[in-house]
Amino acid sequence: MRPTLKFFFITVISIISIACSKTEDISMNQLSGKWNLTNVSSKVELKDQSIDDSNKDVSSEQIYFEFDANGNYTTNAEISLVDNSLKKSASNSSNTYKISGDNFILTYTDAQLKQELTLYLNIVSLTTNQLELNISKTELLKSFEQSVTKLDPFTTALVNLYLDSILKFDFTLGFIKQ
Repeated sequence: MRPTLKFFFITVISIISIACSKTEDISMNQLSGKWNLTNVSSKVELKDQSIDDSNKDVSSEQIYFEFDANGNYTTNAEISLVDNSLKKSASNSSNTYKISGDNFILTYTDAQLKQELTLYLNIVSLTTNQLELNISKTELLKSFEQSVTKLDPFTTALVNLYLDSILKFDFTLGFIKQ
């Protein structure tokens, strides 16, 4: 009876660890296709300011990212980490992305800084037709840390002042595959 009980616990632990593993097996093929941004939720708290907490349905804005399996993407989005904005652009842009574990690493041209930067996002969930990405303060700091060498000293100082003022930063982006 005891070996059966031991086998049962090993089986249960194996099933739980497989079910709980997040995104180790995500491939670029799974992301291939056109993804429409549907929801943006954010919680940002800066020193000496109240928390900005919002959850917006942005499907009507028709913002999309189209990824291919080779690490390239096209989007009609304009991204700026400096003013925490993601909005529809008048023109399309293209760049690259990659996946490392549960990190989604996007190279983009920042709308405010006019510089090519790297954005680190966490893949929260991915199904055949839904994708959820998150950027917390940790990913934001990592994104600027990787990009700081591309900025002039004045912009770097401004970005550092902004980063120092952040107490909480949490953005979640929800997408539906077209």
